[in-house]
Amino acid sequence: MIISVLGLGDAGSAISSVLEDAGLTVRGFDIRRTSVPGIDICSRLDSAVIDADYILSATSSTVATKILKDALPFLKKDAVYVDLNTTPPGLKRQLSQIMNQSHFVDGAIMKPIDAGATDLPIIVAGQAATTFAEVMSSYGLQIEVVGEKVGDAATRALIANIFTNGITSVVIDALWAAEALGLEEWAIEEFRKEFEQSSARTLQYYLDRAQRHAKREQVAVSDIVSMLNEAGYESLMTAPTELVLSHIIHAKKVPFSQNEDQ
Repeated sequence: MIISVLGLGDAGSAISSVLEDAGLTVRGFDIRRTSVPGIDICSRLDSAVIDADYILSATSSTVATKILKDALPFLKKDAVYVDLNTTPPGLKRQLSQIMNQSHFVDGAIMKPIDAGATDLPIIVAGQAATTFAEVMSSYGLQIEVVGEKVGDAATRALIANIFTNGITSVVIDALWAAEALGLEEWAIEEFRKEFEQSSARTLQYYLDRAQRHAKREQVAVSDIVSMLNEAGYESLMTAPTELVLSHIIHAKKVPFSQNEDQ
C-alpha cells in the first residue's frame, strides 16, 4: 500500500512516521521542505501522488483546494483523498465535489501535534470514512468515524477550536493584565496549578457556577475592568465575558449545568 502525505509540518511528519514505522510505503511532498528525517520526500506533487492508494492532505485551508485540483489529474481511479486541514464544513463539501464523494474523506486532527508525537487522534466523516478508518487504524493511527456526511468532522474540529483558542486567548489576556500590575510571575504559577488540578469535575463546576451566579460574576468582571483601567491595561476578554454573562442573566440556559438558580 502506498500513502502520500501532502504537507510535512508537525502533523504531516508525525503521521508519515507512524505509517512508515508500520511498514507502509509513504511519500511526502511539501514545497517548503526538502528533507525530513526518515521520510521519503518527492520534489514534485505528481511524483508523490501517482499510484498512491490514500492521499492525506495536511497543508492548510488556504491552499486545500489548489492542492487537490493540482493532484487530481495524477490520482489513480480508486484513490481516496483525505483532507485533514482545519477548514469550514462548506469548503470540505466543495472539495468532495471536486474529488467525488465516494473517494473523499473529511478528516481533522483533534489536538495540537508536536514534532515527534505519536499520539494522533483523528476524526473522519464521509462515505469512504469507515473503510479508511479500519485500514489506517490497523497501522497505528487513532481514527474515529463521526458521521457519514462530509463536513461532520470539520464541524466538530472547529467547535473544539473555539474551546482551545478561547482558553489560550483568556490565559494570554490574563497574563498581559498581570504584567501591567507587575504580577506576571505569580499569575503564571497560579494558572499552572489550575491546569494541573483540573478535571471533568472542574468543567462541571464552572458550568454550574456560571448558571447559578451569573449576576455575581458580572459584578466581579466590572470590578476587574475598574482595576485594569487604573493599571492602564484594556482587557480584550472582559467585554466578551460580560456579554456571555448577560445572556445567561437574560434566561439563556448554560448547556449541561445542573443548577438554574442565579
